[in-house]
Amino acid sequence: MKQILKNLQVKTIFSNFSNVHVVLCGQSAVIFDAGCQVEFVKTAVGNAKVEAIFLTHLHYDHVFYLMDYVNTFGCKVFLFNKRFVTNKNYTLENFIPLNLLLPKNCYESLENTKLVNLNNFSVECFHTPGHSADSMCFKIENCFFAGDTIFLNSIGRTDLFLGNSLEMKNSLNKIKNIKFEQCFSGHGKNSTWEEQQKNISYFLQIL
Repeated sequence: MKQILKNLQVKTIFSNFSNVHVVLCGQSAVIFDAGCQVEFVKTAVGNAKVEAIFLTHLHYDHVFYLMDYVNTFGCKVFLFNKRFVTNKNYTLENFIPLNLLLPKNCYESLENTKLVNLNNFSVECFHTPGHSADSMCFKIENCFFAGDTIFLNSIGRTDLFLGNSLEMKNSLNKIKNIKFEQCFSGHGKNSTWEEQQKNISYFLQIL
């Protein structure tokens, strides 16, 4: 699925693990999450240079192919806190034995960062715990990348390890005040700001 917003082109790759979003601007690209096979991502990237990979959280379905991505594109990986990469509570490997092989020495922590400036992208960073303690959302121009925090007509579950319904409520209140045009989630279809205003308002009432 391809959408063009101003100078950006966003290609969403839907997979059985998690959606992967490739954002293109000129001959540069950034990637959000690593839940589909790298061959599909290479096709979406084309001849562009991948400047960075951003992880919305460390659950296994969002990082399963990360080693292949780093070996293929040779770029940095931005995430909430690089110390959590080896913590199996964050990847959920303590509950689903997968023996993930994740790359080393390629991570940049965003715990105290609100903006990442790359060559052709300025990426706004928002810590949005609730689905997981390390959950993050990102914004490039009018595109919002929500991971598993919000979906079309739903929100991320909070009953997994490191999930928290009160933190989710606080995160939803934060997102409600962020203006965007399109929301690209970690699973399912993309959505609009208007759709998310209704979605978030509903779940704020029942959390």
